[in-house]
Amino acid sequence: MDTVKPAKNRITATFADPELEKAYQGYSRMFFADKDRLMLYAAVAIYGLFVFLDFFVLQNARTEIISIRLLMMVGAIGIIWMTRLEIGKKYFQEIACFLMTMAGVSIAFMIWLEGSVSPPYYVGLVMTAMIMTNLVRIYFMLSIGALSLIYLSFALAVAPMGWTNYVYAAHFFTASSFVLIIISSYIMEIGRRDEYIQYRENQNFAGQLQDMYDDAKRSIKRKNAVLNTLTHIFKTPLHQIIGYAQILEQESLGPHEATEYKEFSSNIHAAGQGLLRTVQRILTYSRLDSGSIKLSRQSTTTAELIDCALSRLVDDIETKKLELEKPERHFRIKVDGALMEQAVYELLANAVEASPEKGTIRISTEETDETVSLVITDQGTGIDLGKLDEIENTLERTEEFLGVSDKISLGITLTSKIVQIHTGKLSFVHAGDGGTVARLTLNRQENEAAFKEPAGATGTDRQDAALKQAS
Repeated sequence: MDTVKPAKNRITATFADPELEKAYQGYSRMFFADKDRLMLYAAVAIYGLFVFLDFFVLQNARTEIISIRLLMMVGAIGIIWMTRLEIGKKYFQEIACFLMTMAGVSIAFMIWLEGSVSPPYYVGLVMTAMIMTNLVRIYFMLSIGALSLIYLSFALAVAPMGWTNYVYAAHFFTASSFVLIIISSYIMEIGRRDEYIQYRENQNFAGQLQDMYDDAKRSIKRKNAVLNTLTHIFKTPLHQIIGYAQILEQESLGPHEATEYKEFSSNIHAAGQGLLRTVQRILTYSRLDSGSIKLSRQSTTTAELIDCALSRLVDDIETKKLELEKPERHFRIKVDGALMEQAVYELLANAVEASPEKGTIRISTEETDETVSLVITDQGTGIDLGKLDEIENTLERTEEFLGVSDKISLGITLTSKIVQIHTGKLSFVHAGDGGTVARLTLNRQENEAAFKEPAGATGTDRQDAALKQAS
């Protein structure tokens, strides 16, 4: 983005580029017209308050001056109201400048009628100029013209009074005040244009961010569409491969002449099942990422989630002769049961995959005042914690996993997404014996208020029975 500030005319306090100046004037009308209009009404009210001073102080032309003041107030209110119309909005600055000039000249005329330079009146002149020029966004050159005309009318009004000390004092006070008002008006006008440039830069930056966000969103939608299409394309032939491999493995059409065929078909069947699970993971992840899956929270327990997940891993656990240490205490939670069970399964499957034969997997539950956690600890070789952010946010295989299967990467990615949409947290640390500790944490406010321990679910007997039944 171009950081060069647009040039300004230092004499007129306007942008050197006419198009930019026009854009600034449109911006000023759009964002500040209501405030400026309110300030104009306030100035008219202050102008009207002088009626009381007129009534008690004036000696020579009280009736004429009060009549002029009231007439000017009515006219000014009508003119200000016109700034709500389209033509009034277009020439708002000019109208404000005209009102300032009209108010100043009327006060000078009152001084001439009274034939006195009584301080309240030229002080009122200065107040009018200050309010109109510094608090309403009147362009610098317009305000100079208006102030010059007001001062000229004041000079003509006091000319018949001669050059007395009071007239000298009135000239000095009014002239010096107008000079200060002009200087402050110039500084404010320059500052307002710098403010506008900053506004334009912020708008451009916001536009760029919005474009980047829209591009990212479109990219995610395209990616999810591709993933959904590919996974649907893969699933049909995979089911066929798995089905035919199972027929061959079970020798449903007759025994094989060569015993190796049964082994080969068994390998095809296992590979197909593994690939199908991978495809299903990707499909679930893409649907979660695109928001097409909505959470259906229902009451369940940590025991039910653990038992259901373990029931899918019985064969792997028995093959490795792993020992399970299950939690004695469970909690009732309110989650999407199918998704959260998938998350627990992925963590347990990772632990089983990483564990050595006859190793131990410890499952525990913990609670605090704000959270409840499920903790799974294995005795495997551990994972590279420095790669976790990459793993949790991409579907790419991470080769740097320390001897662990690449399907663990996809499992962590899917689990992280499931926990994220439950507004929970997934974290990993190294265990003391070299394994990995996976912690799935849920917020209490997103679940049932009490998190009470389910009746009859405090021991391991019921877990073992449920696992045995599910198996």
